[in-house]
Amino acid sequence: MKKLAILVACTLLLAGHAYAQDSSRDIILSGNIGISYDGADRVDDKKNGTSTFTLDIGPQLLFGITDKFYLGAEVFAHLNYYNEYENGDKIDNGHKNMFGIAPTARLYAFKWKLFGFFCDMKIGFSAGTDNDKTVFTAFSAGISPGMEFFMGNNWSLAASFNNLLSYTLENANPKSGSSYRSSEFNFRVNPMEMDYAPLKLTLSYHF
Repeated sequence: MKKLAILVACTLLLAGHAYAQDSSRDIILSGNIGISYDGADRVDDKKNGTSTFTLDIGPQLLFGITDKFYLGAEVFAHLNYYNEYENGDKIDNGHKNMFGIAPTARLYAFKWKLFGFFCDMKIGFSAGTDNDKTVFTAFSAGISPGMEFFMGNNWSLAASFNNLLSYTLENANPKSGSSYRSSEFNFRVNPMEMDYAPLKLTLSYHF
């Protein structure tokens, strides 16, 4: 985690130095909160299967290098809890919580009065544990295109396709047994048909 903190600090220092060369560029402070719940199936009024609750939190700070190019970083937390039921009885429960940081670059295709079209490119590093004390570390890279609506001089609201193109590599080190690795590459041709909500809404303040 110390290496990750140093990486983000260097990213912010470089972005801040470039920003200082032109004080006419703005700073964007933004973030998002995502909450999802998937309940277990009910058969004859009895729960069967797994219910899951997920909370995602991600504050982000971006420095304007030019009027269309920004550099910064996001700090994020992913909290996942589940309960497993059989005929109404809880037979298992657990969690998997991940915390990380992601250096971020944003490039605007164009800005026109009230609207702007952009693409966020992130490289994320995270670590966490589950209820079995398995230690997870992960590397991810993603591209998220979106549209932004500027509300006055300081506020904006953006809607983006979260990780339309992404790659994730995860390592797991259980308390007992052998460690293992998994990787996943996704290109969501029609992201609106995914099981989770891929459309991310972000409220930003421009300094």
